[in-house]
Amino acid sequence: MLSRIGLAASLVMMMVVGTVQFPADGDEPGATITPSTTVFYPDDDEPGVAHVMRITLRWVAGEATEGDLYLRILASDGQPLGITTWAVDATTPGITWDGRYHAVNGTGLPAPGGTYRAELTRAGTGERVAVSTPFVLSRARRELVRRTVVTTAKESYRRTVTRREGRARLVGTSLRFRSWPTRPSGPVVKTLHSTRVPAHVKVGAVELQVRGAWDPPNVGLEVVKPNGRVVRVGIFSSYSNKRKGVHLRESWIRPNGTVRFRFVYTGYEPVRLRRVAVSYWRYEWKS
Repeated sequence: MLSRIGLAASLVMMMVVGTVQFPADGDEPGATITPSTTVFYPDDDEPGVAHVMRITLRWVAGEATEGDLYLRILASDGQPLGITTWAVDATTPGITWDGRYHAVNGTGLPAPGGTYRAELTRAGTGERVAVSTPFVLSRARRELVRRTVVTTAKESYRRTVTRREGRARLVGTSLRFRSWPTRPSGPVVKTLHSTRVPAHVKVGAVELQVRGAWDPPNVGLEVVKPNGRVVRVGIFSSYSNKRKGVHLRESWIRPNGTVRFRFVYTGYEPVRLRRVAVSYWRYEWKS
C-alpha cells in the first residue's frame, strides 16, 4: 500500500499543473486545457484534498472553431478512456470529472488509479486541438483511526519536585511511591514528567493517560503549561484504579509537541506508576 502511495507522490512531485496547446488553424493558437490539481482522490471523503478533477478551458481569441468539439480523457497509454466525451464550444468554461467513465457497452465504471490527460478534439476528423499536462487519479482514501504511543514511567520521569512525608523512587521502569504521614495535612509527593504528542496529529482530542496501580483518590495530575503556569486537573476522561486520563487542550502542548505534567501522590498506601500513554486521532491513507 505504502509503495503505491509513495509512487503516486513521486509522480506528483515531478508534475507541474499547466497546459499544452496546439495550433488549431494555421499559426493561430488553439484552446488551452488546465487541470485544477496534479492529483485527485475520488474515493476519499475527508477535507483537504481534491475529490474531483476540474478541467478549465480557455479559448484563445481568433481561434477557428468550425465543427463540433469534444473533450475526452486519455489513459497513460494515450488511448481514450472508454466512450465518455463532453461536447464543448467557445462558451464552455470547463468540465468536472468525478473519476468515472462509460465503457464501450455503456456501463459506468470507476477509472483505475493512474496517470491521465484531457484532450480536446474535433468531431469527425479526430484532429487534436489541445491536450493538458498529465494528472494522477488515486484510489487511495483516508480513514480516521485512533493511535496510542506508550512510554515507561522511567522514560517520562524528569525529577521529584515536591516531597513531604513520602518519596518516589525508580524500580526498574516503574516509579514507586510510599509515605510515612505524621501530620494531619498528610503526605504529598509530586514528580515531573515529559512526553510528546506526534507532530502530525491535527484531528480530534488528544488524551494523556497515566497507568499503574493505586487507590484512585490518592493520585492526581497537574499540567505544566508552556508559560510555566500549573493547571490542576479536576475532570478526568478516564478514572480507575489502573489508569487516569485527561484530554489535553491545544494551549497545553508546546510547539515541538512536548507536554509536561506532574504526577501527584497524596495517599497512605503504596502506589506504582508504570506507564504514560498519549492517545490521539489521525487520518491514515488506505489503498
